[in-house]
Formats: sequence, structure tokens, C-alpha cells
Amino acid sequence: MRPLGANKDPLAAPIVRLEQVSQHYGNTQALQQITLDIPARKMVGLIGLTA
Repeated sequence: MRPLGANKDPLAAPIVRLEQVSQHYGNTQALQQITLDIPARKMVGLIGLTA
């Protein structure tokens, strides 16, 4: 593994970054401190019961 920022390719740098995201629906915790980087030119789908 390379440290964050070690890759000098500008297309590999994240264009979307979520840090420490938590989500609750009422008393139900759906996410707990999620960190997610999405680089340029990548497609990501999040699928769940309501998606």
C-alpha cells in the first residue's frame, strides 16, 4: 500500500471524499464512521434495501 497522496497521477486523486460519515434511520444505525474516496473517471454504486 502507498500512503495517501503518494500517487502523482491527477486522475487517480479522489474527486469525491467522504470522511467519518454516520447515518441513522430512527434508532437504526446504517453507517458508522465510513470514509470513502472516489477517484476521477470511476463509477460507484451503493446498493441497499431502499436503493
